Amino acid sequence: MTNCVLENSVPLSILVQFVDILEQKPELTPDLEDIWSLFHFLSSHRPTGMGLEALSPPWLYAACERLGLDFDEQERWVFLLSGMDQTLRSYVHEQQQAKSASGTA
Repeated sequence: MTNCVLENSVPLSILVQFVDILEQKPELTPDLEDIWSLFHFLSSHRPTGMGLEALSPPWLYAACERLGLDFDEQERWVFLLSGMDQTLRSYVHEQQQAKSASGTA
């Protein structure tokens, strides 16, 4: 399982650690507050469909550009936001599967 890699070459083991950390509700350092706020905003405005739709890279880049981030920072933020989004969608999918399997959907 630790060798599995998802979108943007983020190893699954790191995504699992990310979810574990988020479940502990850690206090964010100041340098992460802005990216978390943007992720929260974008997540609450994501497209709807049959499931939790992905945040599109063009939308992520547009949001970063509106914040006035330079190209290198946009690349870093889009990478982080994409990883956060993939982690959230994987976690939600796993939770839905667990509910379906237990019959509590």
